Amino acid sequence: MILRTAPAALLLLLAGCTTPPPPLQGSYAEIAPNQGAAPELLGTPVRWGGVILAVESGDRATCFQVLGRPLGEDARPLPVDRVNGRFLACRDGFYDPELFTSGREITVVGRIAGESDRPVGDFQYRHPVVEAERLFLWPQRPQVVASPWY
Repeated sequence: MILRTAPAALLLLLAGCTTPPPPLQGSYAEIAPNQGAAPELLGTPVRWGGVILAVESGDRATCFQVLGRPLGEDARPLPVDRVNGRFLACRDGFYDPELFTSGREITVVGRIAGESDRPVGDFQYRHPVVEAERLFLWPQRPQVVASPWY
């Protein structure tokens, strides 16, 4: 009996792992950051994620410069060498740059609010700006050290 129900229980457990956390659930436009923020896209709800590159704390808001990555079924940025462009996610309030450090994975839910030109090296890069309604900072992935079997 246990042998027959174990595979079904395992499938249910794995299926439950592929849904986004409650703050990230919903329907969002299939727009990537590298598609820009054309006037007709302003106000469009998006769910974008990636790796934090920099954090800029201002008087009233904190902006995160993010290297966009495709999202998995759980809305977590995939650890792949493929990017969707860069974007800025700004949210009212102070978010400590010691917690939201460079290299951490983040998923943002919000609306496209415009564009901002920022330098990336010597290149002026036009970043779409998301007015963030929700920020989800993912736990750090465990470091896997491969050791030879012998």
